[in-house]
Amino acid sequence: MESWIGNQFYKIIQIFKTVVIPDENSRKWKALKGKYAGKRVFLIGNGPSLNETPLYMLRDEHTMCFNRFYMLHERINWFPKFFMCVDPLVLPDISDELNKQIGNFGLCAFLSIHKQYVEPKPNIQWVHGIVPLWYSRRLPLVGKGSTVAFQAFQVLSYLGFSEIYLIGVDQNYQIHKTAKVLNGREIESSKDDDPNHFDPRYFGKGRKYHQPDEQTAIEMIKSFEVVKEAAEKDNFKVVNAGFNSELNVFERKNFYDLFDYDDETLLSLFLKSFPESISREYIKEQISKDITLIDHTKDYSDFECVLTNIEDGKKLTQKIIYTHIPFGPYRDKIFFVNRSML
Repeated sequence: MESWIGNQFYKIIQIFKTVVIPDENSRKWKALKGKYAGKRVFLIGNGPSLNETPLYMLRDEHTMCFNRFYMLHERINWFPKFFMCVDPLVLPDISDELNKQIGNFGLCAFLSIHKQYVEPKPNIQWVHGIVPLWYSRRLPLVGKGSTVAFQAFQVLSYLGFSEIYLIGVDQNYQIHKTAKVLNGREIESSKDDDPNHFDPRYFGKGRKYHQPDEQTAIEMIKSFEVVKEAAEKDNFKVVNAGFNSELNVFERKNFYDLFDYDDETLLSLFLKSFPESISREYIKEQISKDITLIDHTKDYSDFECVLTNIEDGKKLTQKIIYTHIPFGPYRDKIFFVNRSML
């Protein structure tokens, strides 16, 4: 009871600091309101479909990511403009590595109740979770949802974005069967075999998070339905442009149809994904070759590079991510480079 009362008192204080006598955090949010009016942004989930998404094409776009997305930085060589992490189980668990990454982003948003886990930096903004499934138009107050994307939508629409494109929001979760139950839906992985994200190590051995059970999936859909209603009311567009996504709340579009890159620009963006230590001529030479016919029982860990089709590449990523970094897809090929070459 004391905890509940304390929580309500904390909310009242945050509302007071936002509405009655705005504090510095509230004033910073107010200065950002509508800053990106008329622009588009890509909200990037962390689903397995990112392994078949040409993320290098987003290098010059506004992007927002979450949680351990930074594990992908070695594959894309660019940093998202916006970052958010609000999960009360995940954030404390990744805080050490997260604090090393914050400076790479533009604006980072965290719940104010998590200040003890986040080292203060100029690019950090705080939000205050107030009411479940309430779509806030007055930041830093936000409604709480069953997915970080719910709070992210409130931030992005407040910033003025008129088009929000989803990728990597697959909504086709599997139960993580090898994880250990801690408390209710709270689980801890026992192996690097996360089936629900772009890397099996994402919520790998020793990582704590929430089991994506059926009830969680239902609650997430409710959150997205609230977003859809807000989008219709506030006149911003939400489009799901992800690959193999089962989220059907929003309009669907083909990812590639959102861009008009010529061949030269597309190749240039792809090549920029790679570290400078790898010769561009070497990359161009390798990707011009025929794809490798993959035998998934074979050990490819000693191969200098492997060139696959997309379907084989998605499967191979789960197996050799420890020894190779996947790049692409480019021209329907995924290119794996041995880490020893970097």
